[in-house]
Amino acid sequence: MLQAFEEDYGDNETSRYLEKMAQATNRWSELIQTANTWLQGEQEKQDNTKVIQLCLRLAKWYGEDLGHAQYAQPYFQKVMQLDPTNVAVLRQMGNLYRKNQQWQELGRTLTEALKHATSEKDRKEIQTELGELLEKQLNEIEKGMMFYKNALEVDPHHLPALEALERIYAEREQYRELVDILTAKVVSKQEEPEEVAAIQVRVGGLFETTLNDLERATKAYEAALDAEPSNLLAMRGLERIFGAQGNWTEMVKVLEQQLDVVPTERERIEVLMKLALIYEEQFLKSDEAAARFEQVLDVDPGQEPALVGLERCYAKLRQWLDLVNTYERHISVTLDRGLKVELFGYVAQVFADEVQDVDRAIDAYQSIVDLDDTNIGALEALAKLYERKDSAADAIDYMTRVAELTADGAQRVEMYYRIGHSLDTQLGDRVAARERYEMALDLDPAHLATLAALKDIAIDAAEYDQAARYLDQEQMHTQSARSRAKLLVELGNLREEHLEEHDLAVQAYELALQADPESEEAARPLLEEYVRVGRWEEADPLADMLLKKGASKLERYELHHLYAMQGKVASELGNNEKALKSYKEAHHLDLTDQETIRGLAEVSFKMGDWASALSNYQKVLTALEEGDREERANVYFKLGCIKREQGQLKQAVNNFEKALAIDDAHRVTLEAMVSIYAGLSDWKQVCAYKRQILDNVFEADERFLML
Repeated sequence: MLQAFEEDYGDNETSRYLEKMAQATNRWSELIQTANTWLQGEQEKQDNTKVIQLCLRLAKWYGEDLGHAQYAQPYFQKVMQLDPTNVAVLRQMGNLYRKNQQWQELGRTLTEALKHATSEKDRKEIQTELGELLEKQLNEIEKGMMFYKNALEVDPHHLPALEALERIYAEREQYRELVDILTAKVVSKQEEPEEVAAIQVRVGGLFETTLNDLERATKAYEAALDAEPSNLLAMRGLERIFGAQGNWTEMVKVLEQQLDVVPTERERIEVLMKLALIYEEQFLKSDEAAARFEQVLDVDPGQEPALVGLERCYAKLRQWLDLVNTYERHISVTLDRGLKVELFGYVAQVFADEVQDVDRAIDAYQSIVDLDDTNIGALEALAKLYERKDSAADAIDYMTRVAELTADGAQRVEMYYRIGHSLDTQLGDRVAARERYEMALDLDPAHLATLAALKDIAIDAAEYDQAARYLDQEQMHTQSARSRAKLLVELGNLREEHLEEHDLAVQAYELALQADPESEEAARPLLEEYVRVGRWEEADPLADMLLKKGASKLERYELHHLYAMQGKVASELGNNEKALKSYKEAHHLDLTDQETIRGLAEVSFKMGDWASALSNYQKVLTALEEGDREERANVYFKLGCIKREQGQLKQAVNNFEKALAIDDAHRVTLEAMVSIYAGLSDWKQVCAYKRQILDNVFEADERFLML
């Protein structure tokens, strides 16, 4: 190696090797002595270039490697004599001053070297060294930054200058300037992909968190991945940005990339959970979410958030057996007794409500009871399931246990009621059923279902007084107006049909109508009652309401009856137009009904429609039996009046005489005859008919007035 070095003193590689060997073997003196011998020879040859090279080597070894600056000085002086502008000498002298912390001398030497430096390499390195001196040793940071920037003007990618400015801008929190420096630094490190990626991640972080420029942050993170596709920090940066932007499609892509590079199972689980939640909550793809949750459980079967998420997804997908399987996996890994009970409950609900497998639902609830034999919810659910299976004895057993355990009075009432219902409807034991119903009623006298059940038992046993009391109690506690009205109607019917309490029945119907003014069931018997007793004004709105609500659903005969009653009510109230219209509707529905025909005749008579009245009275007369003497006399009287009004006195007298032939004391007919003959000035006949009237007057005052 010495021979190689002798051939080329400027060979840095050979020089470094010799320095290492001398250091390792402690043979510096031998190396220096040899070099001095060569120096003397070169001086004799006057080969100044080689002299300078050797002097620089010797100065370095003495000054930098051995720490003898005083021995290095003569060599520097020799070089300066030969070449006063030698930049290399000046820089090497500067290194010596730097090592000895002679900062002022270092500054002067570097400044002098910069004056004479011509190569870009020297200029950028010297200006960087001046910047470091000013910044770090003389605390003149601004001047130091100026030299760093000057170095970058020479070479925009000079790494030491870039790193110096990077440090300063970071300390000063000048983030935009820092980003520019880091961007330039990327070019300097382009042969080192991992370094490039790290720088781009840092740039992305600055844009993301400090400069609030998510678009440029995204580009920086993507550039980091271009340089190093497995860079997890860049992926997580993109994940944060896409999450903030709600860009779920891109976020899924970057999470999928993370799956290939995350180093631990814990991190893999975190990524899979994020993917699952995005598919579930953002894309509403429960099947994709379920697949990710399953992947989590492949890694860690006890991962509870994944189990809960998977349960949600299978429930949404209505994959009931998969859901049950997940619940069972959850049960197997949890140590929480309360949670086990809850999960068994979910299993039971799925089997009972969705799969319709009552037996497996019973098994699940039984598992709860095995864990906690006082679990009222499970015991009640078992009772209901056994009711569905028509297994009354088992249902009653569980309901009895609930009734004994529960502190909830309402629940105890419900249990006694349901026990009674099972005994009544399934086992046919009405004695025991009534006992349980009465236990429920003792706890809650307003329990409507129990009152209804006891009422039914009483009716079936023909205990109508007791049934009426239960009905009355039930309606008093019923909050719904419509339901209360129905109960009052039922009470009214019971009193009318079985207890012969007509007035109380009417009272019940009236209370029903107060509760529900639209109750047809209450209005119908009340209309009949009001028509019967002549309460016309109260009957009128009932008839109107029943016809309005029932026009499209009543049978023909029912409509006919209602129209006929409406006509009668309207007639009695003097509303002849309405009465006529109602009677016509009734007549259209039943052409043979005599009451309707009579109503038409009477209304027509009142309205002076003599032709219609005549026609209808004739129909009435035809239908009357010989024994209907009073009615026949009245009809003949009306026919006579019609003929009189039509100016046909002879036919009028004829009809009046027919009425008198049936009833010679028919007062209105006798008076009509008096009126006709008085008009004809036939006083003899007038006296005759008045005497006939007088013969049938027995009140003294009235006879006196007539005489």
